[in-house]
Amino acid sequence: MTAMPLQPAEPDCAPIVQSIVAFYQRVLHPYQFTELETIHAMRMLNAAFYGFVATEQAGLLTLKPSTEESYDVMINALIQAIQYIRQSRGE
Repeated sequence: MTAMPLQPAEPDCAPIVQSIVAFYQRVLHPYQFTELETIHAMRMLNAAFYGFVATEQAGLLTLKPSTEESYDVMINALIQAIQYIRQSRGE
């Protein structure tokens, strides 16, 4: 996770961006996404992960059940959302 914008055209950032994109491409490969679909999925996953971790670190997740259980629910919902991206192309 990063809290700063990474510009793919900047020489110092390019290897980091390429590494992040390569990771998501490997994870999302089974879905055979187009480049646009991959970007949508990457953004969705990154926002969910970053938001959950940032909220937890800020001490804002004080209700029961455990944060681990909530994280598992979020992951399962994200898997459904990723499947929706593929299904929405009309195949």
